[in-house]
Amino acid sequence: MEAICVAAAPPFPPDQTPAFTSDPDDDPIVFGALLAGADYLISDDKKHIVPHGDPREYEHEDRRLLAVTFDYLVSDLMPDIDWDEIDGGLLADALAGGHPPA
Repeated sequence: MEAICVAAAPPFPPDQTPAFTSDPDDDPIVFGALLAGADYLISDDKKHIVPHGDPREYEHEDRRLLAVTFDYLVSDLMPDIDWDEIDGGLLADALAGGHPPA
């Protein structure tokens, strides 16, 4: 599974974003992920993007993605991964904006 995380201005005018959620501020997030060809959108926004924490499928034209919470991702979509064998320090480095040692 590949993971890409991007924080940038969307490649479309935000006022021309289709409505996907009940929050217009969240629609560009969903639309951007669809345009990028993402299979999954991981979000803990249980109010708008992943209502009540339940997986939700979004579609636009011929593109689809499944929005899920991080908990759902690791417990239901990745049940065979031994999380004890993953170096959590890499995540801490990423969150801190650092780079792992070479």
